[in-house]
Amino acid sequence: MKGHTKIRRVAVILCLVPAAYFLLTAGYGLLNFSNYASETPHLIRYVIGPIVIAAGLTISALYLSESNALMVGITAASLFAALFAFESYMTYQFLPRQMGLVGAVDDSVSLERFHKAMPPAYTIKALNRQREVETLKEAVLSSVPGE
Repeated sequence: MKGHTKIRRVAVILCLVPAAYFLLTAGYGLLNFSNYASETPHLIRYVIGPIVIAAGLTISALYLSESNALMVGITAASLFAALFAFESYMTYQFLPRQMGLVGAVDDSVSLERFHKAMPPAYTIKALNRQREVETLKEAVLSSVPGE
């Protein structure tokens, strides 16, 4: 690391916080290997990609000039803040609708009359539960299976 000024310390912190997040993401993917890393696309998305991004941020923090490292750190931290703020907003907007669906189809509600077709307000989560899905690979993730 070149120099130990306050700017350098701030740059390192701003770069390493997102890098730590990406490393934790990759670690989680490796700990749950069967769901997140057993196939090549999952391995790239949940393990290799985050490790490469974390390495890039770490190298930027330690080997770029102070001003460039600070710029990378501010950009990475700002992107993370914006993404988390947007995710929080979307969750806040979507949560009441999700709770309505959960209340419409509960385990105590009989679904016999809808046995040959998906009933209104039947959730993908309920479909996966009925199919006894245990891995991400087997799960139905869209309203039209197979797409």
